[in-house]
Amino acid sequence: MDDKRTRALLAPPVKEMAEADAQRVQFDKTVDELSDKEADGKDASDRNELCRARLLDGPVNQITSFDLGEMTEAEPETAAKAWQRINDDAVDDYESGHRAARVLAGCMNLGPLDLARYMVMRASLIAEWEPNSGSELQIVDMMVQAFMMLEHWTGRHASHFMLGFDRDRESGKHVLPRVHQAEALEQSASMMERFQRMYTRQVKTLKDLRKGAPPVVVQNAGQVNVGQQQVNVAKVEGT
Repeated sequence: MDDKRTRALLAPPVKEMAEADAQRVQFDKTVDELSDKEADGKDASDRNELCRARLLDGPVNQITSFDLGEMTEAEPETAAKAWQRINDDAVDDYESGHRAARVLAGCMNLGPLDLARYMVMRASLIAEWEPNSGSELQIVDMMVQAFMMLEHWTGRHASHFMLGFDRDRESGKHVLPRVHQAEALEQSASMMERFQRMYTRQVKTLKDLRKGAPPVVVQNAGQVNVGQQQVNVAKVEGT
């Protein structure tokens, strides 16, 4: 992967976040102005202007299929520009790692600090492996996801362990956890092992992908099975 592309992948999304916020502010102003016009009973051209503002200036994740359909009939060129915006945003979302990070939002509260930690880990692996294809970049993202989940369950396991063992009031010694606490410990330990295997499996997958198919070496064989085919190998004189 060339240096320019590597820097683009590792760059923090500060600029993009600022630009998105500025676009959102401008879009809100435009919507307010156009909504006032519609309230005054303006014609369909004002509705098209509002739709155009959503497509070209509004947040991409708020563009609907209805908006695209309406503008495709009224202004095909505007609809094409809007679709290009959506496509460009999808590319940036994928290459920056934000798409992969959002997958974890279902089980983890990914605040700015957690997202930064995710990106730091991703940047570290990108610098180490230097992915040069879409498949390799996806594997790196899966490695980061697996490691983040491993950390998550390691933390839960440590919490269950510390809270699960109580002290006997008289002797002061640790006592075994109750049944539900023991089950929680077992579950967290199992999940830790699962995500550890997932991480190491992705590392192996990436290594195997770079090795490629191993060469077939035949020595002193009259017939060799390759896949579903049988290949006859003739011995060459003098070898």
